[in-house]
Amino acid sequence: LLFGSGGKGLMFWEWASMILALAALLFLINPGMRRNERILVFCCAALFVSIWIEKGLAMIIAGFVPSPLGRFTPYCPTIPELLISAGIYGIGALLITVFFRIFIKIKMAADEADS
Repeated sequence: LLFGSGGKGLMFWEWASMILALAALLFLINPGMRRNERILVFCCAALFVSIWIEKGLAMIIAGFVPSPLGRFTPYCPTIPELLISAGIYGIGALLITVFFRIFIKIKMAADEADS
């Protein structure tokens, strides 16, 4: 996947994933940079995107390219697959929203108790 295969494959995405992960690692090694919130946000976003690319593309799509016979078969997700993926992301967004609301209520209650 890193070097392509006959001009086909996911070479760009694999390199992008590696570069993002290495950049985040280099920034996080230095303790002074870890205390800078802007750099920390960049590192967290870079790691998230890197893992998303690696696990989303390399593990799923790469299973279809090439076939066991050595042929490249194009793959395009069907409507049900896209809808299932959208539903999973929607449930994740709903859970994050609910957890943030709970966290905010707990944080406000703790702040009131402190004052």
